[in-house]
Amino acid sequence: LHKREQYIHPLSVFLHIFVSKGVLVNTLNSTDPYTAAGWPVFPCNRNKKPITQNGFKDATTNPEQIKQWAQSYPDASVAIATGYKSGLFVLDVDVKGIDGIAQLSRLIADNGCLTVAPKSLPVVRTGGGWLHYYFSRPPGKHWKSTAGIYPGIDIRCDGGYVIAPPSNHPNTGKRYRWIQPPEKGK
Repeated sequence: LHKREQYIHPLSVFLHIFVSKGVLVNTLNSTDPYTAAGWPVFPCNRNKKPITQNGFKDATTNPEQIKQWAQSYPDASVAIATGYKSGLFVLDVDVKGIDGIAQLSRLIADNGCLTVAPKSLPVVRTGGGWLHYYFSRPPGKHWKSTAGIYPGIDIRCDGGYVIAPPSNHPNTGKRYRWIQPPEKGK
């Protein structure tokens, strides 16, 4: 692990949200683990824009539709709809340029959010170097996807999506990868 990754895992804290349901990703070219977890997916182009007419609203767990998209768009990135559709709340933390980890610590301190998430918190390193922390969507409130809740920190929830492993980043060509995959059967 890189030095920064060693720092991230013990931090694994944010608000009072607990770990999302999940399943271990065993293969780089299958959406089965996502759909088995109930995470609807859809294809995006190399610039992270939806290919389908209705974008994240077209996300599905239907294997036949996903197979059709895979055949029609073999170079597409995999996107997971966040929010109501999947039950996911994802923190998108910049670890390049702005120190998103320091900002995350500040956000926690400023809001008195001291609950520690389990060590099994699912985390993705994006191809651009950011981190995606996967949480269960908190019930009740509308959690709109929002950029810049703090410098270097975005929320991906209702009305949003994240690009997922094994997609490649459009600028760097690097793969999105699990640092801490979701636990199987969660």
